[in-house]
Amino acid sequence: MVDQLHELLSKITSAGGMSLEVKALTQLIKTKVLPLLHVISPKEEEQARSIVISGHPESNEPTLFKRNSNDKLAFFAICDEINEAICATVYRIDQKNNDPNKPRLIKVTLVNRRMQHGLINAAKNLYAIDAEKAAVFV
Repeated sequence: MVDQLHELLSKITSAGGMSLEVKALTQLIKTKVLPLLHVISPKEEEQARSIVISGHPESNEPTLFKRNSNDKLAFFAICDEINEAICATVYRIDQKNNDPNKPRLIKVTLVNRRMQHGLINAAKNLYAIDAEKAAVFV
């Protein structure tokens, strides 16, 4: 739809006999309005506010609730070390395997993009804080 509007505006501006006001309005729409109409998909929006944590050991708790709670606590511990953030969802990606040396990734969806950018920018400080956390990557 945005591309169609852009094409229509290009046809209007290339047509002869337009007043300066119409040309100015057309240019304003092209430069200010059309960029605002760019709509991203829900998947793209979620990706723009998500991070992945690798290397954190998986819990052996018997219930899904307790295992997920441990993953959330791991995320909060990382946030306490490097930055503050509020998560919308926390879960492990993929099927559980039996190899404790290969824990599944933890996907964290944050409430906004600003928090995601802040965590990514602050993640490099995690390694300088504690040698034990050197195996955990954000």
